[in-house]
Amino acid sequence: LGCENSTLHLTCPPGSYVSIIRANYGRFSISVCNNYARPDIDTHCSSQQDSTAQLRKMCNKLDICHVPVHSDVLPSVCPDTPKYLEAQYQCVSHIKVAEEVRQRRLPHLGGNISDLWSDRNVMLNDDLVKDALETVIDSQQIPITEEPAMFL
Repeated sequence: LGCENSTLHLTCPPGSYVSIIRANYGRFSISVCNNYARPDIDTHCSSQQDSTAQLRKMCNKLDICHVPVHSDVLPSVCPDTPKYLEAQYQCVSHIKVAEEVRQRRLPHLGGNISDLWSDRNVMLNDDLVKDALETVIDSQQIPITEEPAMFL
């Protein structure tokens, strides 16, 4: 949370980065960032969609992000209302992202692959097939099952 005219600091530990979930620059509460206890503040002031988009543009994929809490940087809403910025974010591990990408690149078979290769009622173990495919992909060795055709 950052009050107007301050700076909001979003930080993640080494090996991870900021991923903005949602943000709002405006005001929902009379008690937040109201040092003078003003009772006349508009509390129906929101820019959640624009604020979220702006923070994502500024901060996503950075390990540290400093956001000036000001209408020059954030959506200009509710004139004459003191505003604050609320940001919800998570820190995403670079290792976790790399593993998710690797998993998406693995082939996804609809059933047991032995059904494609044989008309016998013998089933291959799904885990063994997956391990074999991962080994081939990880070692980048593609087995050649026949000689390449010669083109003239």
